[in-house]
Amino acid sequence: MKSSASLKWQGIIAIASLLAPISLWIFHLNSAVDADSIVMFTAVFFGAVVVGASGFGSAAVGGAIMLFWFVPLSAVPILNAASLTTQTISMGQLWRSLQLRGSVPLIAGGLLGIPLGAWVLRIADPNIFRIVFGAFLLIWSVYLLLRPQLRLRRRGPITEGFVGMTGGFTGGAIAFPGAFPAIWCAVTRATKEEQRGTMQVYILVMQCCVLAYLYSVGMIGRGFLADYLTIFPAIMIGTFIGVALYSRINEAMFRRTVLLILLIASATHIIGGLAHFMGTGLNGIGSG
Repeated sequence: MKSSASLKWQGIIAIASLLAPISLWIFHLNSAVDADSIVMFTAVFFGAVVVGASGFGSAAVGGAIMLFWFVPLSAVPILNAASLTTQTISMGQLWRSLQLRGSVPLIAGGLLGIPLGAWVLRIADPNIFRIVFGAFLLIWSVYLLLRPQLRLRRRGPITEGFVGMTGGFTGGAIAFPGAFPAIWCAVTRATKEEQRGTMQVYILVMQCCVLAYLYSVGMIGRGFLADYLTIFPAIMIGTFIGVALYSRINEAMFRRTVLLILLIASATHIIGGLAHFMGTGLNGIGSG
């Protein structure tokens, strides 16, 4: 009965979320549906499903699509906002498994990495960064998939803080703060609840800070709110689907899911970066 009631309310909320983009159209605050909005909606939907199922990974799927279509300065803010909303919703449904104390060292390190990542986003060629980041992530993902039983001993707060700093750096640069912390949690936390509970708190805080930092330095454009309202239904529906999938997988499957998400992320970032240098990337203008 409780499950049925939950599904009923999720359906009502999902349908109600459609009012957000409809209101933009009614009040002429946004243009008709175009290729940009379709790509953004699709990317965010699949990203929300992934985050709902694993607690992270919006940039692995949604980000990989958007960073191929849009310029990073336009894609990163909306990716962070979409993933932040998904994290908030899924945390509300899975709050009992949150690891607040275990996330503190990761968060402290992450706060130091955000400004450096945002600085790289502004001055460096993001495609070079994506290729290097993707290659490193590819090697680790394949290695851990081939060694499913690998476990490392938990280290002290300095090590955890350094891992968190790498996530803050990649969060500020390409809206993907969960990559290295996800690998670390996969090999140092025993259960899927502990892994997800640690990552999700960390990523939520990082994305709040990334958005605040991008706004404070003027990197969020005027079209940001309209873009967000356009993709709001994709966030809600995708999150509910993802959380339902999470409840149906065991420990081993959760670990494989996390590593496969990282593998997809690494491959798409490498391909996207190389496509730019070969002149085959799409020169999206970005709507923010």
